[in-house]
Amino acid sequence: NGIKVYFIGHNAPTPLAMYAVKILKTKYGVAITASHNPADYNGIKVFTEGGKDATEEVTGNLEKLSEDIKLGDVQVKEFDKGVKDEIIKFIDPLNEYIDTILSMIDVQSIKKRGLKILLDPMFGVSKSSLQTILLTARCEVEVINDRHDTLFGGRLPSPSAATLTRLKDIVVEN
Repeated sequence: NGIKVYFIGHNAPTPLAMYAVKILKTKYGVAITASHNPADYNGIKVFTEGGKDATEEVTGNLEKLSEDIKLGDVQVKEFDKGVKDEIIKFIDPLNEYIDTILSMIDVQSIKKRGLKILLDPMFGVSKSSLQTILLTARCEVEVINDRHDTLFGGRLPSPSAATLTRLKDIVVEN
């Protein structure tokens, strides 16, 4: 359908997809995610120029467009063929993303504090980026709930009193 696709070929936190939209100066970006919902609620998050969340107006317009499209009008291409034809390009903006975050914080002040951090990525995909940033700032990092689990350990992956009990208890104990 004439749409060039930049594809992050590994699990990526949503802000990384938003960052890619911004640096690549694309009109839109999409992440497949359940966000803070159970995995069976997977859907798409749409981002607009600059890496911003799409407004309700934008998503409403996209929904309307999708209703008007007849399936036979959509050209389909196998993923591998799209890569071969260079319509799909693999990208990995993770290092640049992390470097950008590090450039926005006072790493030296954090290093001087000698912080001990307990990180709970809640079975999501943010562990790599968050842990890398904290370790670069020379924090002592302990991680819980760090394995990637699309069922989020059987709980909702939203920070609440119920889901952060273990984190709270470990912080108090240590």
